[in-house]
Amino acid sequence: MLFLFHKIFMAGAVLTVFAGVGFAMFLRRKKYWLKLHKMLNSAGSLFFVVGFSLIFILLWEQGAYHLGGVHQIIGLTTVILALITLLAGFYQLKAGGKAPLVRQYHRWLGRLVLALSVVSLLTGLRLAGII
Repeated sequence: MLFLFHKIFMAGAVLTVFAGVGFAMFLRRKKYWLKLHKMLNSAGSLFFVVGFSLIFILLWEQGAYHLGGVHQIIGLTTVILALITLLAGFYQLKAGGKAPLVRQYHRWLGRLVLALSVVSLLTGLRLAGII
């Protein structure tokens, strides 16, 4: 059951993060883009953490080695970078024009999180025998 919820939360994380980045990239001229971007990416980061926590608990109960493969390492890296990206995004809003470098890091980390989430998703599907 925990494995099913892991898959649901991680799929939700990928979808919400993609939607959040999509709003930032394509709907920037709309008044509501930033509000939706923050909401979706905050939800995505929360989904990443919950999905990671669920699989961690499941593997802990089974006595399995947690970081024994490519999917696990990429997944953990994605979760950590998603949280760093989220924090950098909120920091740049608080700092205003004082942190232009943080804005660049936020953008590049966001792109990296998207790429890593796709790789993690594909390696997870392969690990589960779906592809």
